Amino acid sequence: MLIGPEECRRVGERVFSLTDADDAVVNIGHSREALTRIANNAIVLNVFTESRSLQVTVAYGSRKGSASCDSLDDDAVEAAVRRAEEVARVSPPDPEFLPSLGPQEYVPVQAWFEKTAALDAEDRARLALRLIAPAKERELRLAGTVETSESAQCVMTKNGAFGYHPRTDAQIGCTVTAPDSSGWARDVTVDIDRIDPEKLGQAAVEQALKSASPRPLEPGRYDVVLMPAASGHLAEYLVWWADARTTLEGLTYLSDRFGQKLCGDEITIYSDPSDPRLPSCPFDGQGLPRRREVWIDKGVFGQMVWDRWTAAQNGREPVARPGSTIMEGTDKTAADLIRTVERGVLVTHFWYVRSVKADETLVTGMTRDGTFLIEDGEIVGGVRNMRWNDSCLGMLQRTVAIGKPGSCADVELMPSLYPPIVVKDWNFVATTDF
Repeated sequence: MLIGPEECRRVGERVFSLTDADDAVVNIGHSREALTRIANNAIVLNVFTESRSLQVTVAYGSRKGSASCDSLDDDAVEAAVRRAEEVARVSPPDPEFLPSLGPQEYVPVQAWFEKTAALDAEDRARLALRLIAPAKERELRLAGTVETSESAQCVMTKNGAFGYHPRTDAQIGCTVTAPDSSGWARDVTVDIDRIDPEKLGQAAVEQALKSASPRPLEPGRYDVVLMPAASGHLAEYLVWWADARTTLEGLTYLSDRFGQKLCGDEITIYSDPSDPRLPSCPFDGQGLPRRREVWIDKGVFGQMVWDRWTAAQNGREPVARPGSTIMEGTDKTAADLIRTVERGVLVTHFWYVRSVKADETLVTGMTRDGTFLIEDGEIVGGVRNMRWNDSCLGMLQRTVAIGKPGSCADVELMPSLYPPIVVKDWNFVATTDF
């Protein structure tokens, strides 16, 4: 059974009773994770893991120390407290020390679903077979996973803050391979009933079939249709880099530009932990509340992550890093966007994306699993994957059309909702042999 709020309070109170430190923060985690892995159209692995974690941070004046363990037993809790105290006593004073948070109000978040939590190996196998069916029917090969979990996070401070967040998560994804092409699809949610495995499998199959016999495309600048996993992959970097401390130090793309309008009116990106489509934890590891924040408002970059110290030094309210982000869109489908492109490339998702110059939002990466040539508003065939160098901010600045938001469930990202977009002059720098 998942740890509940009363058990978390009991552990936290035990920590506080064991230490003579002036201040203390307790972080507790409990997760039950299950995975069914698929290869060559067959289930090859079932895994179930359960873990508990405890982190104790104590402070004597402004001297802090932390320790962690993977048990909530009384002996383990006491040992963690003693280690944290030992570290704190020999640590230098922290010039940016702030007392732990007092009582906080957190937005209510519904992220736990009984059906998701109750899924067992047989249930996951049935979902896996539905995922496999479209590929098996077309004699293609599918590899993927069906993953579910239930978890709880808790933060508790000696000064009275207490946050508890239970959630379930489900993720189903696959790659379908044909002799010289591939397709990809993935979805993530808190409620397993919102995922259709057959639909995902069919989408990956269609991509693999449509991209067969991929042709090489000369490097250069092309108009692109970026599907949600691609557009979201890069847009999330802009929120991640929107950090007040490093921005004020002159190290980010927002240095000297914070609060300015840097892209068009159609671009709005926000976070909301209580959004029912993709709820997230309503607090961070310090217990700082996560609330609805608009990071980009009709092209204006008006919000950043403000840690407590930087916020206090600048007369601002602290702003926690979000657990997920959402970009507003329209009711247009990807097909609607494709019809607006005279000649260009459709990109299903990116991989191996790496920062080149973060202060200029310049990144590099490659296309993968479903890259198509568009001519006269129609997909005319697959193209070989390509390497690209481009700017995350430039992507939004050159966006000329936006579709309906969908799941951005790339494994390298936090789950988010982003629309497909049409971007002018994407910079492809090299082609590949696959």
